[in-house]
Parts: sequence; C-alpha cells; structure tokens
Amino acid sequence: MFYNAKWITYQTGEYKSINDRYGNPSPYFRHTFSLHGKVSHAELLISSMGVFKVFINGSAVSNDYLSPGWVDYNKKMPFVRFDLTSLLVDQNAIGVILGDGWAVGHVGSNTTFKRTSYSDQIELSAQINVEYSDGTIEYIKTGKHWKASAGEIRRSDIYMGEYVDHRMCLGDFSRYDYDDSGWDNAEEVSFRFTRSIYLEEMTLPPIVVKHTFKPSLLSSQDNVSVLGQIQCRTVAGGQQRPLI
Repeated sequence: MFYNAKWITYQTGEYKSINDRYGNPSPYFRHTFSLHGKVSHAELLISSMGVFKVFINGSAVSNDYLSPGWVDYNKKMPFVRFDLTSLLVDQNAIGVILGDGWAVGHVGSNTTFKRTSYSDQIELSAQINVEYSDGTIEYIKTGKHWKASAGEIRRSDIYMGEYVDHRMCLGDFSRYDYDDSGWDNAEEVSFRFTRSIYLEEMTLPPIVVKHTFKPSLLSSQDNVSVLGQIQCRTVAGGQQRPLI
C-alpha cells in the first residue's frame, strides 16, 4: 500500500548544482485530516530524498535525528515506520521538515566531495494507515493537496552545517488549527522504482542524542557528532560568531 503515496517536492530557491557550496532553504510540509471512528491502530510510513523530522499535532513523533539515515540510494530507498496510535485525536495535522541529508547534500571523499550525489532535489513520500475498530482502513497519503512553505532553516547540510534564521519561524505548523493560507501547494513528482531501486524499511536504531555536556576543548583524536546549543542576546541585525 505504501507505493500508492505520491512523491512531492517544493522549490524554495533557485536550482543548486553539484558545484554549489550551499543548498536551498528546507521545505516544510503539512496536511490536516479528521478521523471517522474509534482507532485500533495507526502508523506512518515515510521516505524521502534527504532527511526528515516528523511532527503530529504540535509534537515530534520521535526523538530521532537525520532519519532515515544513510544508504546507497542507487540501490534502495529507505523508509521509516512510526506508531501513531496514541498520538491521533479527532482532528489532526502532520508536519514534516526536510534537509539535504546524504541524498542531496555533500557526501564523498576529499576528491569527490560534492553535492547531489544521488538527487538534485529534496522529495517526500508518506502514508498514514489508520485501522478502525470495525476493521476498516483509511489511508492518508502525500499529494499535491499537501501544503508547503520555506521557513527558518535557510540551509541544511550534513557536512556544511545548518543556518537558521529564527525571525522566519513558522510557529506550530503541525497543529490542526494552524493558519496555512499563505502556504503553497506541494508539487507532485515522478519517482520510478526499478529492480535496482526499491523501498526497504530501516530497522537500525535511529540517531538520537546520547549525552549532553558543557563545551570543552577536544583533542585532534576526538571524533564526535554534536549539536551546538547557544544562548545569547544582541540587537536586531547584530551578529554573533561563535567558534566551534
């Protein structure tokens, strides 16, 4: 049933080639839906060219980062399964933020360190399967009826870092009553699976925050992946340049 979901995209800037240093702003997607009975089970199946973060009714569905993780996109498309049974109410909204990740952003060795190794644009495909207590099943799928916008994440790359402008924050865009009248419709795109490119569920543990610590000096032998959290005050238009 997952193959019935459309692949969608949203252009947030001019075309970026393999030689561009940075990508475009991250696309944000949202969709509202209502339930029609008592739910016995609900799950989300989601895949993307790029990495994603999913929200339901104002809250993240998981503590994961950079899902669905890295694979060789020339051989398979990874998808992730989330249990939504306890998260759904009568009126719901789903929101998804995407980044370049390994599929669209920089990847490779020192000699082949370029963008767009697998795709030149971010794409999303998702389907919510809702099973009601009477045995009927409803499918909520991505399509051009989903809403899309750019937001505060102005660029996002695994190796080149992320730039966020909080002045462009979209607020709780995954809430049902959110005003998306200023948003555009998503664009449907064709994604053709072949014998060598197929959907495969990611069963590896997701990337999560394991430790939180105050900054300290790291030696040249340390190899860590970190998220920096900085609090500072400045005047409007001012700049702070932390050294990380």
